[in-house]
Amino acid sequence: MPALDERLYGNTLLTWLVAAAVAVISALALYAVKRVLLHRVEARLGRQGPGRLAIAVFRRTRFPFLFFLGLYAGAQWLSLPDLDGKVLRVVFVFGLVIQVAMWGDGLISSWLEPHRADRAAGMTPLGALTFAGKIVFYSFVLLFGLSNLGVDVSSMVAGLGIGGIAVALALQTFLSDVLASVAIMLDKPFVVGDFIVVDDYQGTVEHIGVKTTRVRSVDGEQLVFANSDLTQARLHNYKRMDERRVQFTLGLSYQIPPEALATITALVRDVVDAQECARFERAYFKHYGESALQFEIVYHVLGQDYALYKDVQHAVNLALYQRLKDAGIALAAAGG
Repeated sequence: MPALDERLYGNTLLTWLVAAAVAVISALALYAVKRVLLHRVEARLGRQGPGRLAIAVFRRTRFPFLFFLGLYAGAQWLSLPDLDGKVLRVVFVFGLVIQVAMWGDGLISSWLEPHRADRAAGMTPLGALTFAGKIVFYSFVLLFGLSNLGVDVSSMVAGLGIGGIAVALALQTFLSDVLASVAIMLDKPFVVGDFIVVDDYQGTVEHIGVKTTRVRSVDGEQLVFANSDLTQARLHNYKRMDERRVQFTLGLSYQIPPEALATITALVRDVVDAQECARFERAYFKHYGESALQFEIVYHVLGQDYALYKDVQHAVNLALYQRLKDAGIALAAAGG
């Protein structure tokens, strides 16, 4: 057909039609492949772990980018002037940079998705980690795009490296606390609401920030810890306990008759078993003290709540004292 042999910008009309068909078919085929792969990943891997990350990548693959790929494939059928070829390359690199940035954004957000519940509980380091991760990733994507467009990025990279070292040295302590907050967020040695003990301090975690963690002590004041100190400390998390163990020594007078001494274990068991939230473990004659017969007593409070622990301990001590008095068993004098 003569009309198809007419030339337009150095290519016949037939060539233009073939290039357009290749572009459209390629874009639609890529979109279909995306949908099939997305369906396969959801069916086989689910929405957890690697499956969640793969789904994030496929969902962030936009049709305009696939259309750009189709145009690039179709353009290979055409004979384009150098200027038009360079423009096409710039457009393709621009689209690729945007798409890679969207992939990275989706991967970072998907990776941190399991920790979003902590954000609702005041876990602000999640936002800082997300922001920092995206900034670093976008910087690499930008440098990649500029490099592919022929821009010399070596001096920019060197400048960023020197500047980054200077900033890191100036903010060494702050960055140490920020990284510690990220470690706390990911490793979860404690969360908001946990009752923790650090050295001689104890209280309930109220807020985990980028630099500090705030704890409400049992006396009511607020304790502020640097995050880096908490990650290096030997920390006791009582909220993770299923039950609390209570151990103490009971000193009895040497005047107690042997037959009464033999009843102590059963007496202590009865006192502990009378408490609904306590479980008896043992009570035995441990050793002869200088002025007292030493009994070691161990029982468990069935719960991690500190107030419950103190209430049960109080009730056991009162009941034990009353039972010993009723049985005529005397305690050793103070210091025995």
